[in-house]
Amino acid sequence: MALTYFNPAWLLMIAGILIPVHFRLRSMLGLAYVVISILTLIWVILLPNGEYLQGYSLLDHDLIIFKITKTSKMFAIAFALMLVMSTIYTMDNAKPLEVSSAMFSAGSAIGVVFSGDLITLSLYWQLIAVSSTLLLWSKRSVESRKSAKKYLLLHLCGGFVMFMGVILFSQAPNAIEITDLAEYVYSGDCGAILILIGTLLSAGCPPFTRWISETYTVASPSGSVFLSGFMTKSAIYVLLILFAGLHFLIYLGLLMIIYGVVYSLLCADQRKALSYLIVNQAGFMVVCIGLGSEISANAVCIMAFANIIYSALLYMGMGLVARSSKNEQAINMGIFRFMPFEFICTLIGGLGISMFPLTSGFISKALLLSALNELGIQWVYILVLAGTAGVFASVVVRFIYGVIHAPLEKDLKTIKTPLNIKIAMGLMALVTLVVGIFPKYFYSFLPYDMDVNYKAYNYHSVVEILELLAFAGFIFVFVLKSTKLFSSKEDHEILDFDWIWAKGLLTIIALIITIYENISRYINRRIIQNIHKILDTILTNVAKPHVSGSVWNAKITAVIPIAMILVMLIFFLFTHKI
Repeated sequence: MALTYFNPAWLLMIAGILIPVHFRLRSMLGLAYVVISILTLIWVILLPNGEYLQGYSLLDHDLIIFKITKTSKMFAIAFALMLVMSTIYTMDNAKPLEVSSAMFSAGSAIGVVFSGDLITLSLYWQLIAVSSTLLLWSKRSVESRKSAKKYLLLHLCGGFVMFMGVILFSQAPNAIEITDLAEYVYSGDCGAILILIGTLLSAGCPPFTRWISETYTVASPSGSVFLSGFMTKSAIYVLLILFAGLHFLIYLGLLMIIYGVVYSLLCADQRKALSYLIVNQAGFMVVCIGLGSEISANAVCIMAFANIIYSALLYMGMGLVARSSKNEQAINMGIFRFMPFEFICTLIGGLGISMFPLTSGFISKALLLSALNELGIQWVYILVLAGTAGVFASVVVRFIYGVIHAPLEKDLKTIKTPLNIKIAMGLMALVTLVVGIFPKYFYSFLPYDMDVNYKAYNYHSVVEILELLAFAGFIFVFVLKSTKLFSSKEDHEILDFDWIWAKGLLTIIALIITIYENISRYINRRIIQNIHKILDTILTNVAKPHVSGSVWNAKITAVIPIAMILVMLIFFLFTHKI
């Protein structure tokens, strides 16, 4: 098939470089990005499964540059679909560097999922980090440039750790093939462990989580939409294909779920709260990967697809608030009173992320709960439900409460949303609902065949979720009323894992330096000074002029050179064995 002779990732990467050169007008630039994104989406959908573009070699290993599986195709469709909606969202205000970086980042992410070997995968992995850094840099503010430097440093370190793991693991024949590395981690293989560490860093796992809330918040409203979809979901894909069944990931995923909910509830800025919920949603997927069953693998694919769509939709809504109020912190939800269509679309995204019935979020998390029931892990089941309730309180209830009770600024009635933004948000909301209402048509794209008797919607599951969400909403509103939580008009700084690196690590370094200085001072005072005194005494006595009657000085003057000659002679005899 002709489509398999060229990787669609390359089309996006080439377009990201060349389109700004040929299209100077902003309107033409945005349209060109949309057309290329739509062509890529159609291309990815039509691709057949199989291995292509083989015969290349590097480091004495045969590379598989282009490999299509059901899992990789699912992720690639999600990336391409999100790119289409996001480029439509930015059509009216397309910034060349920002959107071209996003195109290159999307191409790199598709390159990761279509990689057939570890070396190719790790190379595309570094390209995602570089292009996402440029996407952050394109805002050209002091905060974005500072965050871009941190982002680049962190992900280059993670990519270096992954690549070192690939090099160590590739010592054996055919060791660079995409295969299950969980058993190698259990056996203590250093290469597999390094690959795992590099992947977890980019997935936003604790203690490497601060980069998500910091970078996604300081990016431009459209930049946040692009950033939400590529790096973390690429990491989820790598974890799925390499480390499925690694039980340690269940506990790590639960930590991410609880961590993301708690910190999102503490944020007044909705964009920052959404950034923490990216960690929370990744936690659900990490739990699924740790389970290692076929149904959990299907759950990861649906969850990743759904999360890419409704997270981008929520960032579009919050970006619209930041853009309309001309305030970087998306706090004034009252703006949505004059935007009913945009409010409904954003609300659908919030319902999706909260596992509300008839949305894609319900379909994906229902599979996770079925996998937990199948394995009989009830305590994980309870914690997953608790995390879902927290997400509902953090997004939907607080969002609606903010729309109703937020104070309004002047002249907000004159705000008009551009048509392209309405189209993008409407399509995103439509996808979220279609997948949730007609899940059976979506199951054919999953890597494993679904049980014909499986039904996502049944009386028990629907009632259980609705009761849970109603209870979470009631508790949240009660706490809100009694404590006046989130009454602040400005977001405040929250201590995060960054304290370990920014404060704790610096404190340890300062303590080490202080101890070193004290020891050096003690050595200088007690030992070196005494040595100096002895040498001064010897040199003074040797160089002191002879006075008649000073027999002692004459003896020392004669004895010292004789002693030095004897020592040298003895050393010479012993070293030459004479």
